[in-house]
Amino acid sequence: PIWIGEQAEIQKALDLLMADGLSGDLSAGEIVKKSVMISGSSGMGKTALATRIVAAMAPTPIFWFTFRPTLNDRLESLLFSLAQFFYQQGASQLWRFLLAEGGVIKEPQVAMLQVQEDLLQLSASSPLLCFDELDSLYQAQNDELSTTHVQIIRFLEQLRGQVSLLLI
Repeated sequence: PIWIGEQAEIQKALDLLMADGLSGDLSAGEIVKKSVMISGSSGMGKTALATRIVAAMAPTPIFWFTFRPTLNDRLESLLFSLAQFFYQQGASQLWRFLLAEGGVIKEPQVAMLQVQEDLLQLSASSPLLCFDELDSLYQAQNDELSTTHVQIIRFLEQLRGQVSLLLI
């Protein structure tokens, strides 16, 4: 079922995600990728709405990662999943880097350089990266975010503008 008004919300998100904008310097023609965030209370249907948006974007390559506390809420987990997706799309820089490092991320900035290289290689296909249950990263313990969650949040912030993002 589609709720009243939902189709308009889906279309707004599609318009933002699928229409690459030009940066301020039009002569450079640099493409700026968009980010869309779906937020709301638990149980409102954010993930259901996001899946409808993703379905409407076919055949765009889609990466979907759902954060699960204590299961995959570490940067290494995210990077291995992302590396596998990139590899399946034909870009292997991040995958080779992670294998060479034994899966240990000593310097997240070096991993980000590999991600950027893979994104550059995949720019023609314009993949969409979806991250679900982001709110689980912002749940503080003793009024402080965990360092592993801060790493992930910083990583996601660095992706903005480089690839289309759907944040849920």
